[in-house]
Amino acid sequence: MNYTVLIHLFRGKMKTEKRPVRFRVGMISLALLMTTGILKAQERYTVQSTQNSHLLIEHRTTQTPHIIYPPSSIALKTNLLYLATLTPNLALEIGIGKKMTLEIGGGYNFYDPDNQKHWKHWLVQPEFRYWFCERFNGSFLGVHALGGEYNFSRINLPLSVFDDLDAYRYEGHYYGGGLSFGYQWILSKRWNLELSVGAGYVRVHYDKYNCASCGGNIEQGTKNYWGPTRAAVSFLFFL
Repeated sequence: MNYTVLIHLFRGKMKTEKRPVRFRVGMISLALLMTTGILKAQERYTVQSTQNSHLLIEHRTTQTPHIIYPPSSIALKTNLLYLATLTPNLALEIGIGKKMTLEIGGGYNFYDPDNQKHWKHWLVQPEFRYWFCERFNGSFLGVHALGGEYNFSRINLPLSVFDDLDAYRYEGHYYGGGLSFGYQWILSKRWNLELSVGAGYVRVHYDKYNCASCGGNIEQGTKNYWGPTRAAVSFLFFL
């Protein structure tokens, strides 16, 4: 609206007839009030628009979903405790569900320090795991199987089924299974740390010899073992 024209109109420049003084003053006051009201309305609209913009930005910010990368589904791992027995070992753990993984691992030891002592063996140990939180994070329960072959001679082996292993050589195969419990900590996007223990049953088939590399066996048989079947302090690397 052109208020200059309105003022001229009230002053009588656009009409030749004279208006009463009170009428002109009243009209001018009304025009000023209208102008003030319009300015205040514009100011309120500007403030409200700014507030709405901030609320919209805040709403959009709060509604923006946080990106959570899903746990990796494949990890390579090695057991440091098993490695401390001079047995190179490696395992592959694969996610098969939100709370389930399958581990397939094993080790091979070719340790033969002299002609009398032997600590040769190989082991395969698959395990199915159920995770209480999510795979590769927190605690889990596992069910594992195991099997392999061995050639032990004149060594002191803790928890052995052979009482005279320090004097004779035993050769054969074994198989069994058990239950395990463990926990994993997330160290970074690519690395985890795992602690786990397990116990179960192992059936051991053996041939007994007098010395490490001579003569025939002097005894054959089987033994049953109940006790620890798993102990691990492992580092995992996610592929």
